[in-house]
Amino acid sequence: MKVKYSLTLIHRHDYTASRRFTTTQRFTSSQTILGKTKFIPVTELMDVGCGFLNDSARNVIIELQLNNAVTYFEKTVDVSAASRTRRNASGVYFDTTTFQLADVRWYIRFYVNKLNSGGLPAVYLYMSGKNRPVVVELQFTLCLAGDLTEILTYSFGDSAKFEGFGKTLRQALVNTERLSEVTVSAEIQSVVVYKLVSVRVPRLTVARPYPRTTRLNYLPSSAATTTTTTTTLGFNSSTGSDSFQVNW
Repeated sequence: MKVKYSLTLIHRHDYTASRRFTTTQRFTSSQTILGKTKFIPVTELMDVGCGFLNDSARNVIIELQLNNAVTYFEKTVDVSAASRTRRNASGVYFDTTTFQLADVRWYIRFYVNKLNSGGLPAVYLYMSGKNRPVVVELQFTLCLAGDLTEILTYSFGDSAKFEGFGKTLRQALVNTERLSEVTVSAEIQSVVVYKLVSVRVPRLTVARPYPRTTRLNYLPSSAATTTTTTTTLGFNSSTGSDSFQVNW
């Protein structure tokens, strides 16, 4: 993942005296810890009078801000004749191992020569696992053997039309029958997550049926009144005192 971020050591009495550094770095599975080695002298940090430690001299406040995070996944896949064992209506396909993004696992599926696309290669990004109560909208590019797609936008997950989304590439791969391995990658530039939840709402009942023309007026608790021509209905709100008025 390539990300621009800033770390701020908060001064407890004067925010303008806080210490901050901003950088752009690339985190990988083999290099998960990055930052700045010479940020503040330890003696200054540990001196309560300098304003960074709290009164108990045990805690500091650090603010983290992330910007322009780009997730990059790359995999070299064996496509030799012995590995061409999975097939569907579009031809022989290959799946990468999964990677995690936005608490969801993903993988890339590709065809070195897709049958229903004139034998051209095709590459797709898939969300791993079905029936997830979440929608993840991504902006991303895919690359197969050096051939890069344009920026693609798709909403994966619940109610999505397709399980995966991608592109048939313009250039055919050379000597596909002799290929032994292919490098495929995905670069995710934007992530928007929608969680789908079910909310239970209170059920309103009245003492007797009322015609469709009946008007329901919401009354704050301070204005709720009961007369001979109205019926006041209780509503289970956070205060427990709001009401609805039904005019007959």
